Amino acid sequence: MERPYPCQDLFMYCQEQGGVLNEDKAHNVTRQLLGALQHCHDHGVVHRDNSQWFQEQKFLAGPGTVWSVGVTLYEIVCGNLPFTIFSSRRMQQAQFPEGLSPEIKDFIGCYLRPHAEGRSTLDQLQLHPWHRQSC
Repeated sequence: MERPYPCQDLFMYCQEQGGVLNEDKAHNVTRQLLGALQHCHDHGVVHRDNSQWFQEQKFLAGPGTVWSVGVTLYEIVCGNLPFTIFSSRRMQQAQFPEGLSPEIKDFIGCYLRPHAEGRSTLDQLQLHPWHRQSC
């Protein structure tokens, strides 16, 4: 994928910031990401995520996209993936390191609900207090 100057890869940006982003920088990235994804979703473009397929042998575009954003957000604020073993038992709840606010933990938790039907939608996530705090 091409990146126009001065854009850069998100994970390279995280590395330049010490491996993780603070909540303010993560909020800025998340705001941009949700806006872009909402635009794509509104125009019929979806992101296919294989973790949903492995868990339930079906793919639901909206919840799959939400799951992917949750994994990405977790990784940029925690520095690692939320799950290393993909089993129903292990994916019940992500563990968070010390220092994150309760609000961002709740926000990420809305993304990483194990069952697609229980996950928030892109519209709902944009109304979450952590997301709206600096808009």
